[in-house]
Amino acid sequence: MDGFNAHEWEKATNAARIEHCRMAAREAEAFAEMASIELRPVYTELATSWKVLAAEIEQAMNVAVKNG
Repeated sequence: MDGFNAHEWEKATNAARIEHCRMAAREAEAFAEMASIELRPVYTELATSWKVLAAEIEQAMNVAVKNG
């Protein structure tokens, strides 16, 4: 996926969604390193949100596999 597109997100596999979230988190962390002191916490929080989303998708995927 390139950027965020809700239509593509809907069609994506959970694995692709997790990878997209992790990539977005890495990008946000990179922006945080380059950002002004005022914006750094915003990018850091954004990175954390992407990581949490990836973890939640992964957990839901694991539960679905476990429950067959």
